[in-house]
Amino acid sequence: MAETISIRDGIFNDWHTLWDIFREVVEKVAADFHPEQDEPVLEIRMPELLKVIELLARDLRYSLSENIPGSHILTVNDVLRGKRLAAHGKAIYQLYRIISIGVDPISAAIRELRGLAAEKVWDASLKEVERWLLAAYVKKIGYYAIELYSGHLVLEDQQFLEHITQASRRDLAELRKQAARVQEEPLRILVLGQVKAGKSSLINVLFGETKALVDVVPLTSRVHPYLLERDGIKKAIILDTAGYDDPNNPHRPWREAEQEILHTDLIMLVCSALTAARASDRHMLQDLQQLFSDQHRESPPPVIVVLTHIDRLRPIREWSPPYNIQQPENPKARMILDAMTAVAEDLNVSLEHVIPVSLKADHEYNIEEGLIPALLQTLDETRRLQYLRCLRDYKTEEYWQQLWTQSKNAGRIIVQFGTRWLQKE
Repeated sequence: MAETISIRDGIFNDWHTLWDIFREVVEKVAADFHPEQDEPVLEIRMPELLKVIELLARDLRYSLSENIPGSHILTVNDVLRGKRLAAHGKAIYQLYRIISIGVDPISAAIRELRGLAAEKVWDASLKEVERWLLAAYVKKIGYYAIELYSGHLVLEDQQFLEHITQASRRDLAELRKQAARVQEEPLRILVLGQVKAGKSSLINVLFGETKALVDVVPLTSRVHPYLLERDGIKKAIILDTAGYDDPNNPHRPWREAEQEILHTDLIMLVCSALTAARASDRHMLQDLQQLFSDQHRESPPPVIVVLTHIDRLRPIREWSPPYNIQQPENPKARMILDAMTAVAEDLNVSLEHVIPVSLKADHEYNIEEGLIPALLQTLDETRRLQYLRCLRDYKTEEYWQQLWTQSKNAGRIIVQFGTRWLQKE
């Protein structure tokens, strides 16, 4: 319709014609969307009608401001005054044309011919502009009419943009519940190591008090949990396990801890710098890899190797920390670095994850300065594992909860159906 509508002179000064075009477009659109109604044009809600008027007025304001020079300066009175001046100016110009013919006929004739040609070009251009304006007028009316009668018109744009569907609200609630669960869930740190490697002493140093009994005889026969809260670590559960010493079967003492390992976010492997035999530690790490593979889990949690008893490395009588192990300047520092390098190579771990410490009573070293920062460096990875662990646990609970809900719903349906059947009888 916008392309086929005819243009006649003065159409934009004829408000009746423009209104007829407006009504024709609206009636056609209304009939397409409500063909079953006798008065399809009336199938409109008043708030939506006012919204269309608001949108049309807004578009007119934008078009006027962007396309009419000086529209932001001129007042309505200026426009009316300009129309009156234009009318007087046209009469004065006609008088000038008549007088100029008598004074200089040749120049007047040339001017009239030029003006006639320019007027024809102007008229042709004006026709194209009028055709474009009328087509735009019809298209704009049609667009808003379609929005109006199709039911797609949005009354409050901001509310629409902020609207969240019921399904999305339900999903967001579930995600918030999971996120809150992860935030409340403490990190789970598993402590492993050979017999007499210093696991219990390490736990006591971490807590600053006696938590695990220290003895020459290994006392940890099962997993012992301890709750740790300190700077940088909001909440963590330290899981102490039994020590192992059989290089041919290192996993036997902590076989019962497999479920704890599968629910662990970080592993601290305690190794003594005085022990060169690392076969049991190496077998233990390999066994961890196999355990996670058998359970179809991702790779095991990050491993921090805590290298203990460095104060008893040669030269034994020398102990004056701190030591610069990156650029060792004395025999003790070089021995510590050599022990770290040997452990990293034997266990195939990064040298950065081997932290040398001294757990000697009242002479603890590199706990606050080295071990705690190393633990914090792994938080990104451990938090990811923690989230996955919580998600798996949450999904398990969700499965049984959903099954229970479905069973209850099925029971209600049966009861309601039976009640209706009895009532019919």
